[in-house]
Amino acid sequence: MLEVDHMNEAKRAARQHKPKPAAYLTRDAVEQTVKACGIDRSRFSEVSKLQYQEIQKRFYYAFCNYRYHTEPRYTETEFRADLQEKVIAGALQQPDWDTFIQEIRNVLPDSEKLYLLANSKWVYAGYADEICRILSQTVDIMHWSDFAIFSMSFSYCIAYDDIEECAVQYQKKGV
Repeated sequence: MLEVDHMNEAKRAARQHKPKPAAYLTRDAVEQTVKACGIDRSRFSEVSKLQYQEIQKRFYYAFCNYRYHTEPRYTETEFRADLQEKVIAGALQQPDWDTFIQEIRNVLPDSEKLYLLANSKWVYAGYADEICRILSQTVDIMHWSDFAIFSMSFSYCIAYDDIEECAVQYQKKGV
């Protein structure tokens, strides 16, 4: 029995020292920023994981070209051709990350609650000021990850591509 206890202790210790998958770095950075900046959870919070799949699916079918990919693919997303498209911020246009994020903030509504899809995985709900504050404070993580900010009605989104280093606004025509 004593050997089993030592074995369980060794397994517990190994789990405690096991590094988290890279995708969790984004979530951890966001959570640390929320706490450090004292962001009100009523103005920005992680969406219930029970809602993740439905929100991600609705985002995918509202904005992504699913003609050749019938299953949601969040990396290397190709957006639908029938959406209005406008580049609103780019690394070549803005001198630094804070200015880049401010350009995104300038096109977001003040009083509408929005979704933030970070690193193609984590779903948050919040207001523009808080979302942009999170993005500007997590530059070391977000600059190297794709993210999208979109309306809860799925009528428009702003998508950031880390490879092209630009943010593009996509909107359904006639909206």
